[in-house]
Amino acid sequence: MRMGTCVGKRFFKLMFGDSIDEKMRIPPKFVNLIWEELSSVATLVGPSGDSWSTKVCHSEGHVYLKCGWQEFYKDNLLKGNEMLVFTYKGKMRFHVQIFDTSAVERMQVVVSKPDDKKDSAVQKRKHDEKNDSTVPKRQRGRPRKHPISPPKF
Repeated sequence: MRMGTCVGKRFFKLMFGDSIDEKMRIPPKFVNLIWEELSSVATLVGPSGDSWSTKVCHSEGHVYLKCGWQEFYKDNLLKGNEMLVFTYKGKMRFHVQIFDTSAVERMQVVVSKPDDKKDSAVQKRKHDEKNDSTVPKRQRGRPRKHPISPPKF
């Protein structure tokens, strides 16, 4: 497979239980797609836009994300029965979408990285969006009014 042809490819991971696994296995078929670009480090970009570096390990014929995976898990407040969708962006960079137990995508996650100061990443992002005139108003965290009312049950 030529380099770059795997950009945009996805795989998903179901989270079972509330315990944090030491490592997360990348599906073997997906590894075959990115084999030419495989390196010792991968970057995960979460819904908040923050990124985490993880070590890529080979063990027992499989490829895993380790050393950084646990921090990504904790910082994004992952729980059992949630689903993660990993979209490959090239050069061992993955954008990660998180779907909660109701199958709805979590758009923002409160991130508490140890190197953050008083403001969380979410507060900083809201402040930046509020003061950024290039961001359309509907993307500033204000919900759009839908012309149709939701059904009442």
